[in-house]
Amino acid sequence: MSEMMKQDLNRLTRFTSECNEEMHEPDNAGISARVVGNKLDNAFGESIIPSFIEEGFQEFVVILENESRELEKFNLSTLIALARKADFGNTKTQRVDVTDNGVDDSE
Repeated sequence: MSEMMKQDLNRLTRFTSECNEEMHEPDNAGISARVVGNKLDNAFGESIIPSFIEEGFQEFVVILENESRELEKFNLSTLIALARKADFGNTKTQRVDVTDNGVDDSE
């Protein structure tokens, strides 16, 4: 994981530290979110550029806000990259068998 991604993960973890692990009902911990943008990419990080919004080039940025009105911004592509690198302690690949809705984790 790159140093920048580690920093983003640390910011995200710190900002959401009062939320439950599954991020269910983060509003109970005073966290809200909004998203701006119209393009999935991470070339500009979490920058929000008004002219890019007008021209349709603004990358998706997730803006988290707490009850103290503090903000943290995260590029959505970066959040997806972080999720893809997550280690859930499961070394088996899970496949869903759509015929019986069971889970086949035989690999």
